[in-house]
Amino acid sequence: NITELILRNNSLESLPTPNIMSSKYLKLLDVRQNQLTSFEPELVRKIKHEGLVVLFQGNSLKCDCFTRPLKHYLNRIRPSLLKTDEKYQNITCAEPVTLINENILTIDEDRLLCSGNTEIDAKILEHSNTEGESAFDFTTEPDLAFRDVQYSQTSIYAHWFITTNEDVGDFILYIRDATNKLQYSSDVAYNLRSLTIPIDETFKNSLQD
Repeated sequence: NITELILRNNSLESLPTPNIMSSKYLKLLDVRQNQLTSFEPELVRKIKHEGLVVLFQGNSLKCDCFTRPLKHYLNRIRPSLLKTDEKYQNITCAEPVTLINENILTIDEDRLLCSGNTEIDAKILEHSNTEGESAFDFTTEPDLAFRDVQYSQTSIYAHWFITTNEDVGDFILYIRDATNKLQYSSDVAYNLRSLTIPIDETFKNSLQD
């Protein structure tokens, strides 16, 4: 019943992730000062659901789309808490060259990119087929997501929520038909969380088609 696993300063290039994931009582994983290039998505799941503490500073992190599950997790923590949490203060990128020495806390996730190729696609699919993971974890999260969209004979009612702790500006809402023809657009103020969109006869017919 291991509760702490100390692996720092061992020049490790990979971790026995399946063994770590199966350790039900593990609460601390210290892998500082190794040669790890990836913060495995499975570890993020164990952090979120089982309270695992991972100390990762001093590794050669490759900041690509597989770092996004970690970034998404950090995005959901209040900035005031992150400022006092030393676990994530000094996690920096070693790759790619455009992100060298940048801190994972301050990187825009749009810059965490993977080149689209068969190997990358297969790796994403592998993670997608594991319990509790989805391919969405490796894509850029939108700043907002729709909570509910309802229809009546005269209107569309849209409700959404903000998914980021960052400031969100005004945005434009578009509605397109099945042929991708634009049917409606409107500037939406940043502080709104719902919108009622009137439907005229032409608009209604295009939606029905």
